[in-house]
Amino acid sequence: MSAAAEFRDSRKLPYRDIDVSFIASSMKELHDRHGMPKVGTAMKAKRAHPKVVKGSILLHHHALRKAMPETLKGDADKMLSMSPPLIDAMMNVSASRRWLQTTINICQFSQYLTQAIWVKDSPLLQIPHINDIDRKACKAAKVTTIAQFTGAMKQYQNPKEETTTKGKKENDRVLACVTNVLNSKSEDERNDMLQMLTLLPDLQISGSIYTAEEEVVAESDIVTLQLTFVRKHLQAEMLEFEVTYGDDEEVGVYVKKEEGEAFATVDIVSPGSLASEGGGLYSNEKIEELDQLISINGEPICPDIADKKKIFNMLDSDEADRPLTLKFRREKGEAALPVYAPHFPVEKKETWLLVITFQPPKGQNKMLVVHKIIDNQDRNFTEKIMMPGPSKAGKIEFEVQVMSMDFIGVDVSTTLVLDVKPRSEVPKVEIHKEDQDLEDDPSLSQLLFGDAPEDSDSENEFSDDEAEGKDKKQD
Repeated sequence: MSAAAEFRDSRKLPYRDIDVSFIASSMKELHDRHGMPKVGTAMKAKRAHPKVVKGSILLHHHALRKAMPETLKGDADKMLSMSPPLIDAMMNVSASRRWLQTTINICQFSQYLTQAIWVKDSPLLQIPHINDIDRKACKAAKVTTIAQFTGAMKQYQNPKEETTTKGKKENDRVLACVTNVLNSKSEDERNDMLQMLTLLPDLQISGSIYTAEEEVVAESDIVTLQLTFVRKHLQAEMLEFEVTYGDDEEVGVYVKKEEGEAFATVDIVSPGSLASEGGGLYSNEKIEELDQLISINGEPICPDIADKKKIFNMLDSDEADRPLTLKFRREKGEAALPVYAPHFPVEKKETWLLVITFQPPKGQNKMLVVHKIIDNQDRNFTEKIMMPGPSKAGKIEFEVQVMSMDFIGVDVSTTLVLDVKPRSEVPKVEIHKEDQDLEDDPSLSQLLFGDAPEDSDSENEFSDDEAEGKDKKQD
């Protein structure tokens, strides 16, 4: 990144004579202790430019949390404040070429840069007031991940909290280590550390893959991946509200129902997707995605209903009572706070990289299928992505990774299975004759630009009239 053209601009990143001695001494230390290549050895000529070398040293010092002269600290802050759009550009180039590992590496680079942590350092440095003694104690107790440390902090605050480690011995060991670390701090420092439970993301994801308007997914179909995200570390409350529909109003919901649940989840979709479900309106000002329908005209949703079409019939059929009053429940949560990054010079909003891959045929490397940057700050939200489905039939496993662009060790993943049928086994859709006739009608652009196909019947009628006129003249 230090070789970016933005950092070779003297107005943004000046190269001063007083910087030379610091850069020379820093390069030797970074080479001896951290393997940074020397100028003229493994370093390529383009990267040996003095301004590029300076930028690289500044980023190394930032990641290692090493002190710098005030002027150079200002230069480093300028580089860091300009880094997010450059990282986005790197990500887009890599993803457009389907480079899976490179895309993941860029995301991890963003994590380490945001938190000012060297690649070989402990991710526990993201927690305030962790020192070398604490790191050594945690390493000896095999407490190496953020999940272990935050899980033990939750137990420290609330002994009834469920354990996140496997086995009582391991849990006791981790809890004892974290308890000792917390008790060694002052009250203010301990409160700062415990506050990280509301600042470090605890993301939960679930999802499904389907084809709109079709019950069966065939080879090369366009499929929709729907993911639901919940930030569990943020507080939320359940709100209830009602929506009433009159005699002439269509019901403004499209719902999904799972057996055993006493509610149906709202899913906002396009109008065309409702055709196969027999009606419903695709949007409503009062209703949001993920709202839970809990009763219809005062009657609670039955947990035994597994078929969502039964719900549709209750809402949309001619027999449905009107006015129709639907009661919903909505989980209203806090928005995500700005990223906790005390060493980063500018405020950042929480951002995630969504990476989707599927297992290729034997002998081929796993390839990036879809990537997307997610910057939604809500506690609960959904993301929908349309993408080409597999070209071969069979059960295909899609691996979904959601990686933080800001924190280390909080990434989550899940696996979704899609059963793809051969095209020959999918029932053919019969097009009604009237619909086919509409397809044959000229489009608006064809009419405007005179490209409409000539109507053979009109030509024949015109020709017959002309012929009749000629016959009369001859008589």
